Amino acid sequence: MFGNLVPGFGNGGACMEDDDMPGRVNDRVVQILAEVFGVDKEKIVPGTNLEGLHDRNVLSLDVIELWMLLEEQFDIHIPEKEIGKWRTVADIIEYLQGRLSD
Repeated sequence: MFGNLVPGFGNGGACMEDDDMPGRVNDRVVQILAEVFGVDKEKIVPGTNLEGLHDRNVLSLDVIELWMLLEEQFDIHIPEKEIGKWRTVADIIEYLQGRLSD
C-alpha cells in the first residue's frame, strides 16, 4: 500500500550516502508515521512519544505495518527486540541513522 510512499526508499540505502542523511531519515520517518497512524506530519516531532500515538486507537497491526514499512523502505532487517526499545520518534530516527551509517 505504501511501497512508493517516499521516493528514494527501497534501494539498499544508496540514497542515504549524502551529507543530509539525518534530515532525510527524519523526514521519511515522519512521513511514514503520519501515513500509518493517520496523524498530521506537523504533529510528529522527534520528541513525540509513541505511546501518544497508541492513545489514538493505534492497533498492533499498525505497529506491524510500521515495522514492515521501515524495513522495506530503508532496506534493512529490524529485530523485534529493537522495536520494543523505541519510546519516541527520535528513538526510531537514531536507530535508523545508526544502521544506515554502518
